[in-house]
Amino acid sequence: MPPPSVHLDDATVVGLNPGGRMRKLALNSWCDRNGIYSVVTLVDRNPIRSDNVWCAPWGGGAVHWHVLLFMGKKHMPTYFSHGPDFLDPGGNCPTREDVLDALATDAVNIDTVDSYEAWAQDAGYPPDSRVGRHVYCDHLEAARQLHHWLGEELYGELLYGVERLIIDPV
Repeated sequence: MPPPSVHLDDATVVGLNPGGRMRKLALNSWCDRNGIYSVVTLVDRNPIRSDNVWCAPWGGGAVHWHVLLFMGKKHMPTYFSHGPDFLDPGGNCPTREDVLDALATDAVNIDTVDSYEAWAQDAGYPPDSRVGRHVYCDHLEAARQLHHWLGEELYGELLYGVERLIIDPV
């Protein structure tokens, strides 16, 4: 168990809440602490899914970005797509936090189930859905790449020790 209060920087204090539960580190502070930054480029499509399964809910309004995440000498290329309602305080360009939060959320959803069928049920896909199977495999591969890029310790921190930006209402 960590000490009751550890000061990581002027903006973040990690420790125990009054009820004894661990407070999670803010994602931006975690990125700063680990020297993570990103370079994003607007692109025409997300080639991870050539049939644009990921973008179907947004119709023709999806926006796609090629993202390079950097940490020290290591980098991880990925793509980030969003609908027309996505707004970042700095404009429509996704931040490193937006990208890592999306990757971590998908990775947690993969990490907490033991089969495609369990994931599909949680994600709202029928167990025999070909679309669901493709999305599952894409998330599984992205989680593998994220784990490889971050290493075991930072991967676990990102998935379970860092606050999510978007809280799932379920």
